[in-house]
Amino acid sequence: MVEKEIEEKMYKSIIKTIKDVPLEEFYTSGHRTCQGCESALVMRYLAKAAGPRTIVIGATGCMYVANTTYYTTSWIVPWVHTQLGGSGAAALGTAA
Repeated sequence: MVEKEIEEKMYKSIIKTIKDVPLEEFYTSGHRTCQGCESALVMRYLAKAAGPRTIVIGATGCMYVANTTYYTTSWIVPWVHTQLGGSGAAALGTAA
């Protein structure tokens, strides 16, 4: 129980410096983006900032074609791949 409380506190705090970024990964290696892809880095740090209680929702595009190959994914947190224009509706349904 104490471990869970520490985890929740860690993600409720504001990340002000690089030292505040959690070590836990929610977007791991094995993705098929190009080397040095800035979008992959953005997703990695976005997932770290959002924490473990996050659901990633995104429409078809480079990040989802490269990262969600049949039966494999780099996401540790749940993710939803929608068709173009469907992300808003998926997010509303997920929030409900």
